[in-house]
This record gives sequence, C-alpha cells and structure tokens, in this order.
Amino acid sequence: MHSEVESRHVLVALATHPDVIAAVGHERCGDDLLLPRGSSIDPPAIPAESDALLSRCNTIDDAVSLFNELSGAKSTPVNRAEAPAGPEPSSPADPQAIADEPSGAAQAELHALIGLTSVKKQIQTLAEMHLVNAERHKLGLPTVNIGLHLVFTGNPGTGKTTVARIVARIYRELGLLSRGHLVEVQRADLVAGYVGQTAIRVKEVVNSARGGILFIDEAYALTGGGDYGDEAIATLVKMMEDQRDDLAVIVAGYHDDMETFIDSNSGLRSRFQRFIEFGDYDTDELIEIFLGMCDTHQIEAPDHLIEGLRSYVDASVESAQTGNGRFVRNLFEEMFARMSARSAADGDIEAHEITRFELDDLPPVTANRRDEPPGFARAYL
Repeated sequence: MHSEVESRHVLVALATHPDVIAAVGHERCGDDLLLPRGSSIDPPAIPAESDALLSRCNTIDDAVSLFNELSGAKSTPVNRAEAPAGPEPSSPADPQAIADEPSGAAQAELHALIGLTSVKKQIQTLAEMHLVNAERHKLGLPTVNIGLHLVFTGNPGTGKTTVARIVARIYRELGLLSRGHLVEVQRADLVAGYVGQTAIRVKEVVNSARGGILFIDEAYALTGGGDYGDEAIATLVKMMEDQRDDLAVIVAGYHDDMETFIDSNSGLRSRFQRFIEFGDYDTDELIEIFLGMCDTHQIEAPDHLIEGLRSYVDASVESAQTGNGRFVRNLFEEMFARMSARSAADGDIEAHEITRFELDDLPPVTANRRDEPPGFARAYL
C-alpha cells in the first residue's frame, strides 16, 4: 500500500462500502476509525490479490475510488441489518434497464405527470437546448454553456423527486450522462460528526452518483448550525467541478431557503443558475391524483364520493396548505384505514366492502390538520 494511504483510510472505505468487506477478505472496521490521527493500529490483513489492487492507491481519493469500483463490480451477500445505511440509487437502479428504454420514454413519462405545466415546459426547453448544442458541436460551431445542475423549489410533495428521476433518464438519453440513475440524499447523508469525516462522506456519495444525478433534498439544511455543513458544501463544489463531465446535481427545498443556500457559497451560485419552481396542485389536479391511486389499487370512487372529496379538499387547503401530492397520499391511506375498519367491524369482510370507497371513509375536516399525525395514525385517534 502506498505510504500516503494510512490503514485507517482503507478502513474508512471498507466501512463505507460494506459489500466489499468480504470481497477483500477483511472483517474488521469500526473502533479504529475513531482513534486520533497518527495512532498506532495494526495494519489490516489484506490478501495478496487485494494488496495488488491497493498498490494503485496514491491518495485518499484513490483509496475511496478503488472501493467504489470494487463495490460496483462485485456482488457479495452481506447482512444489511449490520451494515451502515447509505444512499442508494432510486429505481430503476439498473443502468442497463435505463439504457434499454425506448427513445423518448422518459420525456413521455414526464408529460404524463398530472399538473406541473410550467415544470414540464422548462424541462422540455432545457432538453431542446442540449439537443441544439449537440448539433452545433457536430458542425464545429461553438456551444452555449447550459450546465446540468438545477435548483428545484417548492413545497414538499409537489413532485420534485419524481421529476429529478426523470431528468436523470432524459440526460442519459441525450448523451449527457453515462448511467442516468438518481441518488437521493439529505443533510444526514453528507455531514459527519468528526473532523475530516464529512469530506470523505461527501466524496463517497458523489462518487456513487457519478454518471447520474445527485439529488439533495432540503439542501438548505447544510448551511448554518456551526458544524460541518460548510465543509460539506466546499467538498461538493470541488467534486462538481472535478466530475463535471459525468455528474449532475439537483438541490431542492423551499424557494426562499434555497436562495439563501445558493448565496452561501460563490461556487454554488456559479454552478446553479437555473431555478425551476414547483407550484402546488389545484383541487382538480389533487382529485386526479387521488383517482389515479384508486385505479392503481382497484378501489372504486363513485361520483358522490368525488363530490364529497372536492368539498373536503377545498375546505382543507385554506387551513392546512394541502395543495400538494403528499396530502393526497396521506388522505388515501387514511381513507383506506377507515374503509378497513368499516369492513371488519362485523367480523365478516366482503369483497364489495373493500373495493369501493364511501363518503363515510372521508375523515372530518379539522381547523388545522398540520398538527395531526399523517397517514394511518389519524384514523385511530
């Protein structure tokens, strides 16, 4: 192993990639990571074959990159309950499955989404600009620097993650990214509790997203707090530059908070120049989303229920800021819970009782539903 790579760096990589522990024949990682720098620790027992691979390591980044490579190339069963949790690509996770998609499938899926008219138009325009750039490049003409990185702003549950996943596939189809997967993370996935560990964690996460999109939800949480958020941002900015040819980053959150986040670092402002606002769904769109969920689960929604649902949504929006898809998902789950309780009340569950919503399945409208627990829990209060 190269003299600049300490044993602890290998252990960090192993701890970060539990799949590789068995692959390199080393079973120990944990307490040694917390020892002060320069402490004497026994070198890990590395087989000759793995030692040859480690000879390629000249820096810490090389060590982490090597184990990223190994974890992608090998599939060694591990006990996930004992492995540290980490970000995973959102489905479809298999790059080959994405690559085998018919041309235009991702854009067709985008346009099939309910609502989001402005978002769809902006993504379509962005794709067209990249297409024109590609044609200009073929003709030997100068291209316009558009950039792949985006800022999604809006309330929770307005489709930001769904659209980010589709954008990753659109970028791959346009030849802008090699894989087209999406890795979704939040602050806890990027910020560690020890000096020097945050940078390593950010690098590991960014490397896992290479060839696709790194989606950072509630990215504004990285700023402030007097901890390692600034280190995470600085490392992210550097890696975005280092991997600019095969990585896109989308950050998301409330509009004002995201403006503050982007302004917190000059590197962020220079890289994130395109904001896309996700507006709340209106009543008709919320009902359409609800009916789509009913179709998926084969539950009938009769006309009189839809009328009651419209009144319920209109009465809820003002008090609970419910104009988003998450409200509909919570409502569907709550109605399913009430339907279940209704059908099981007499001890005899019949088919017609569990394949059709009734008005009684609508929960009562309260003054402020934001103070209530989401989903199934509300049905039993």
